[in-house]
Amino acid sequence: ILLSILISFSIYSGEVKVLTWNIQNIGSCKMLGESCSSRRKEEMSEMIQIEISRILKGYDIIFIQELSTSSSVSKDDINAFVNSLQAGYKWKVSKNVGTTSGNSERFLVLYNPTKLTFESETYIEEDCISRSPYIIKFKETPIYFATTHIKAKKKAIIPELSCIESGIINIFPKWVVLGDMNADCNYFPKY
Repeated sequence: ILLSILISFSIYSGEVKVLTWNIQNIGSCKMLGESCSSRRKEEMSEMIQIEISRILKGYDIIFIQELSTSSSVSKDDINAFVNSLQAGYKWKVSKNVGTTSGNSERFLVLYNPTKLTFESETYIEEDCISRSPYIIKFKETPIYFATTHIKAKKKAIIPELSCIESGIINIFPKWVVLGDMNADCNYFPKY
């Protein structure tokens, strides 16, 4: 799933292009196009890596969900991946979020340093949230960006989104929540 959003701000060019993408369990093999064992589902060919680079190019902020945990993807792996994009991005990565081994992941945020300056990062840590949203703020934007990956269980989606919303409303003046909401609209009400 690829979701692109154009958000306007009063900065140098007048707009910031934002992309949020769940690349589905992106580990070191997928990030670097390395040759992994045939049992590793995350293996990625060089052609796919070039396609990812093409898609990401031109965005000012890129939120990537389902980055494997710090034990399987090191900071060196992330640096190599970001450098392979040849777009001059800087990056921030969340801590491991989630409560169980199958539920734990990180969020990767790439940003264009010619337009944006990292200001702060934090998390919403509530028992009602399965993976703590990673909240990042840039000096040039009035908005706090919260990236998250909601539980896939149908009955948990609306309560978890409500919990995230109440955590954000009480702390941050202007915000947007991005990420994988696991709501394919078959059971999520239109209103």
